[in-house]
Amino acid sequence: MDFFGNMRYGRASGIWAVLIFIVFAVYNFYSIINNQTYSPKLVVTGIIMLFLGISLILFPGGNFTRNDYKGQRIGIKFIWTQAPVMHRAIWCTAVICGVISGMQMNRFLGQ
Repeated sequence: MDFFGNMRYGRASGIWAVLIFIVFAVYNFYSIINNQTYSPKLVVTGIIMLFLGISLILFPGGNFTRNDYKGQRIGIKFIWTQAPVMHRAIWCTAVICGVISGMQMNRFLGQ
């Protein structure tokens, strides 16, 4: 996929995270409409992925692309260590906000 080749790792990961949120949201919406139930774990995970995806798109971390490391596996530890401290702090904050929002959404849907 050449589209992701010229993109920074954080942005590509952010796009995948938002797509995962969309899949989980559609599944839960379909489940609520047809079965009158939902999956609480998918709600929390989906909202975390949404917050993390948006933060990764806006703050992608290190200044390297997939083309820079073509044919090599890049681990999450490498991406974490190459990212500026501000980006890492924003990623952690996004995950915490996602957990809190997901729990609130579960409480709302459980009523």
